[in-house]
Amino acid sequence: FPSENPHPVLRISDEGKILFANDAAKNNMLIPFSLNIGDELPEKYNLLINQAYSSKKPVEQILIIGNKTFSMTVTKIANRDYFNIYAVDITKSKNEIEKREKELEIVKDTLVKLNENLEIKIAEETEKNKQLQAEMFQQDKLVTLGELSAGIAHDLNTPLGAVKASSE
Repeated sequence: FPSENPHPVLRISDEGKILFANDAAKNNMLIPFSLNIGDELPEKYNLLINQAYSSKKPVEQILIIGNKTFSMTVTKIANRDYFNIYAVDITKSKNEIEKREKELEIVKDTLVKLNENLEIKIAEETEKNKQLQAEMFQQDKLVTLGELSAGIAHDLNTPLGAVKASSE
């Protein structure tokens, strides 16, 4: 029953007059606007009623009233001269989503910075590897030159040693 529903429930006539409001609706939707049963709905909410009337389907809308956010559904009741407005306070959910979006943004920024740092480190390490590769190539050339020199010295020393030994 609407009166027992913990969420706001309003009944609005086709002319826009408030016919019924449960306690949650009174506290959250009527009192903030100084409205009572029998008063006309404020003009800015008639758009919701008109949309529900013309679409023949429930119209859903997010509405901020004061510091609370409501998910509202406006439904034209068949064969009746009124609409029902069902609302659910989604303030906590909305705040939680916004908090998580901020956390995700921080994580995203951190990942971008880490990625930039990683790219810098990769570039530095690539440059170091190129330098090491050049040094190793130079060392290989020196080793080869040393081996070649030792071979030539040995090849020259052997016949000279033989000549020297024979001459003595």
